[in-house]
Amino acid sequence: MPDAQSVPHHLQHSLDFHGLAIVDEDRVIWAHQSKHHPRHWPGLARRYNNAFILLFEGFAAANATIGAAAAVQARREYGISTTLAYVVFTTTTLIGITLAASIFPPLSETFGRKKPYVSCSLLLCASHGITAIPGLPAAVIGRLLAGFTSGVSFCVSPGALEDIYDSETMMWGMFAWNTASNVGLTLGPIASAYIAQSLGWRWVFYIAMLVSFAIFCMSLTFHESRPNLLLLRRFEKLKAETGNTTLRAENPDSSPTFRYFLQEAAIRPTKLLFTEPIVLICSFMNGVAFALIFALTEALTIVYSAFGFSDEATSLAFIPVLLGVLLSTVNRFYDQHQMKTLRLEERISDLPELKVQSFAVSAPALAVGLWLFAWTIPPLVSDVPWIVSMIGLVAVGYAANDFDTVLCGYLVDSYTTYANSALGGLGLLRGLLMVGFASFTHPFYTNLGSNIATTVLAAGATVFCVCPFILLRYGRRLRERSSFARYSTAMAQMNMSGPGEVLLPVSGDGIGKDRVNAVMVRDDEMVSVVSTPVSATRTTALDQL
Repeated sequence: MPDAQSVPHHLQHSLDFHGLAIVDEDRVIWAHQSKHHPRHWPGLARRYNNAFILLFEGFAAANATIGAAAAVQARREYGISTTLAYVVFTTTTLIGITLAASIFPPLSETFGRKKPYVSCSLLLCASHGITAIPGLPAAVIGRLLAGFTSGVSFCVSPGALEDIYDSETMMWGMFAWNTASNVGLTLGPIASAYIAQSLGWRWVFYIAMLVSFAIFCMSLTFHESRPNLLLLRRFEKLKAETGNTTLRAENPDSSPTFRYFLQEAAIRPTKLLFTEPIVLICSFMNGVAFALIFALTEALTIVYSAFGFSDEATSLAFIPVLLGVLLSTVNRFYDQHQMKTLRLEERISDLPELKVQSFAVSAPALAVGLWLFAWTIPPLVSDVPWIVSMIGLVAVGYAANDFDTVLCGYLVDSYTTYANSALGGLGLLRGLLMVGFASFTHPFYTNLGSNIATTVLAAGATVFCVCPFILLRYGRRLRERSSFARYSTAMAQMNMSGPGEVLLPVSGDGIGKDRVNAVMVRDDEMVSVVSTPVSATRTTALDQL
């Protein structure tokens, strides 16, 4: 870094004003503890972004489940079968969410977080209006568009949270985000069932349209948080103020041409899904668990109708699932305690695997919950009170939220800069599994009976009990083998070392070629991501792995 005295006074004044610094004589990066970097924003700005993210995620998740109640009434109006009604109002939404998972992550990493939020929240508002238009084609188009536009929340939000929080705070940020999602999943069927019963099924979407418009208004004041994009904006202002044309600022997220974007960024979620073992393992486990929970949105109506519940009363069976979701908060306090212990013992590189420990409890809890539920419900078991079966649903809700928090958090910890792309791969596989489960749930339960059908799900959950131990035993080894995941471990190593500057490899795309994406760490803090010659990349921290 050049001596402060060698920088002209007017230039240094502008650098200080914009929270920037110069390294390598002419390259502009974020200054240490810059107040303009998203992680150092005032508390109000970060809280607003966080509140918007949680609200959008909760509503987006509810949007995926509100179609089930509407399908029950709409099938009579349109003269279609129950199975086809569920396909139109539920499965098409999941198809839209799946498509979003492969498109929005690279868009948000290249063009920022705010633009996808603003455009998609407005289109989500329109989608609900389209669904309410008389005619089955309108319902198909509206629900498909609703799924696609609400999918932006899952694809963009983890990266937006990672922009503004450090690793410790991020644990609670991811937990709050996943809890908002699961709360939306459980409240969506309850609210839509009673609205449809009282006002008619179209009012489900009229009210959703009003909520979507409110979210759109909030998105207009959302603070763009992609650090590399903000750095370039500050840099352009610096050049305009000083007239200095010799300085430069690099942005590894930039796509010089649309063809480059398609070849490099757009395929990244799919590429990570099929080339990174960690992404594939976490995506499959999360996808199956999430699909199991989603299948209950249709199954609970069948199960509790046999207990004599009305159509709208069957939706109240989601209340014990919600209680289980909230119960999983206990796990995060344990994680926080363990995190402090690791820092005291200087074992911060074990942090991602630490967060998997509660998974070893929630995986058996899911299996036990489903086994209990399977054999306390009609038709084969008719002498057990309905409330007993709901104990199993509490365990299912507890496990579901922990699965989401642990597996999504593990990917964010492992892939930091590319968290959205890693979670995009997860969302892609999860969406495909949800589409499959949603398509067969109704005939599956009506043909096999609730007991046998749930037993099949419980057997699958039992097999999953081995998965946490795979991550606990082999997770760190897989991260260290991955050119993407090594970055997270190297950052943790640097947090325990002394001050100074070092370049650490980030992306494996350029390894073995002339240049490599790298991150600069100064005084234990990431200050910029650059594209640098391989010869200039010092990998001392990585060599210690």
